[in-house]
Amino acid sequence: MAKIRYDVDKIYRKWFQVARKVFFSNPELSREIVKDILFFSRKTKTKIPRDVKRFICKKCFSVLIPGVNLRVRMHEGHAVYLCKECKTLYRYPYIKEQKQKRKK
Repeated sequence: MAKIRYDVDKIYRKWFQVARKVFFSNPELSREIVKDILFFSRKTKTKIPRDVKRFICKKCFSVLIPGVNLRVRMHEGHAVYLCKECKTLYRYPYIKEQKQKRKK
């Protein structure tokens, strides 16, 4: 089972890298690749890796690239992501970093 999970993670990361490379030349193709990633994950009932999932806008299906179409702000224990294309906000906690800071 672990081998299958590893292979699926590699596939998602590879598709995401292709979507990022294509984004600047053809944003519509990039969106289609992201839609395929989301469709494939739902169809196979597998999770998308966190480092891929956090840089996909679930509303407009665009690849989020900081400084280009993504604004990142740190606010009260959360990273606030704003998609500049559809103005959708995402809030991700950064609890692990805070716990490590408290231990020191």
